[in-house]
Amino acid sequence: MVVCLGSSAAAMAQEEGRFELAAGYSNAVIQHDFDRVNYQGWTIEGDTYVRPHIAIAGLVDAVYWTFTVPTTQEVVDSKRRYGVLGGIRVAGERDRSIVPFAHILAGIALEHSTLGPSGARLDLSDSAFALQPGGGVDVRILRRWWVRTSLAARVSGAQHSIAWHYPEWRFGAGVAYRFQP
Repeated sequence: MVVCLGSSAAAMAQEEGRFELAAGYSNAVIQHDFDRVNYQGWTIEGDTYVRPHIAIAGLVDAVYWTFTVPTTQEVVDSKRRYGVLGGIRVAGERDRSIVPFAHILAGIALEHSTLGPSGARLDLSDSAFALQPGGGVDVRILRRWWVRTSLAARVSGAQHSIAWHYPEWRFGAGVAYRFQP
């Protein structure tokens, strides 16, 4: 009985300190004045597990959108949004082939907008505090390689206005690699 408990504690200790790195495609649905617009981009995530099911998570991402006025090719509306966030991720049992996870992240959201022709254009930049709750599923494809899908809602402060924006719905798909001893 004592040997069984000792091996279980040793296995749990090996899980702690494990690091995961994920990268992938990101699609953000963001409310513009009267409609929602799809932004395309990328995401890089890193997780360090401090307990078997709890990790410190970090995320860096960027999404882009460009609109050219159909009647003239000179007027372009271009928007870029970046995020640097950190927080806590909770995941299911890692010995299964499908592992659900959930996270809450907080950090900074940056936006850069450009409007106008190339000669006389308007450039706006802003940054704001952001919260991003979300979750997803990891599906094992090899021992250390996983396919990751995720859904999150980013809520950030005012950007070029005095009111909070609607949530930015973010969908992601990519691969994750688990560094294990």
